[in-house]
Amino acid sequence: MKTLVIILLALVVATGSSFAQNLIAVQNAGTPKFFLKIDEAIKSAQVGDTIYLPGGSFGDCTINKRIHLVGVGHHPDSTYATNISLLGNIYFADGANGSTVSGIRTCYMQIGTNIEEGVSGLIISRCWIGSCSLLLNCPSNSFTENIIQLANGSGGTTKNNIFSNNIIGIADNFESCSFKNNIFLGAYSFCGSSGLGSSLNSISISTFENNYFASMVNVWNCIINNNISLVNINLSDNVGFNNLPNQAAGSVFVNQEGGAAFSYLNDYHLKSNCPGKNAGKDGTDIGIYGGAFPWKEGSLPFNPHYQRINISPTTDNNGNLNVNIKVAAQER
Repeated sequence: MKTLVIILLALVVATGSSFAQNLIAVQNAGTPKFFLKIDEAIKSAQVGDTIYLPGGSFGDCTINKRIHLVGVGHHPDSTYATNISLLGNIYFADGANGSTVSGIRTCYMQIGTNIEEGVSGLIISRCWIGSCSLLLNCPSNSFTENIIQLANGSGGTTKNNIFSNNIIGIADNFESCSFKNNIFLGAYSFCGSSGLGSSLNSISISTFENNYFASMVNVWNCIINNNISLVNINLSDNVGFNNLPNQAAGSVFVNQEGGAAFSYLNDYHLKSNCPGKNAGKDGTDIGIYGGAFPWKEGSLPFNPHYQRINISPTTDNNGNLNVNIKVAAQER
């Protein structure tokens, strides 16, 4: 089904119309429908449908049903042929339980509302998120291989969320959550805002395993094992083993220039002499390249990737339009 949609989208691109290249495809029961606006696509989608978002900017959207939203990616190098898939703000409302989002860049992501109904079971992967807020009663969501500049929880109402193999600027106000193989930078820069702070703040009754911390304060009653940190790891209010605290700045990553905030130019592999090599609880590296599902270079989603799109500006003498499209399948 997904392959069919990609082929049809390729045919749309092959028309040579820049207008057509920004069509959003909704895949329903083997039959795709096409839309210009993201809110129209979501309104038309049935529960369980997949929405394929091409490169381009599509404004804000509210998701209030279980759907699967797939973009073309957010990394500048990987989206050279298509441009990134950009949404302004994404709001998950009542009814969105079980939705998935992959390959999107967004300034702000809000999960839940201010009423009693919460949102759970989301899977957010390989996205760039400026600020992510989990509001009231939003447990059991999963974040994997994302860049999250600022993550805010609602304490005891956002329990059992899982963060694995993400690059996170600052995480604040979470309880009873799991953090594994993440990089916590302690700085953020997004949508015209930037700032410094503690990598971790006001987090309790949570588990930290195989992470990197630039800094941490107000972390208590947590289990902290096999992490590497630029500062001391407080074990008087927490318990933990096999941690590597007080590492020298610049001694962990292959390349981290231009300050503490995230940059696509940085290389977050561990240096060959870093003590975090193979020091994770599972014997793999601490950080995003360790664990069962290491960081995927280029942050591409699972769907086939457009590597090159060349469309002639004019037709030949026979009225034919010369189109050259190169697509690469993705293993995961």
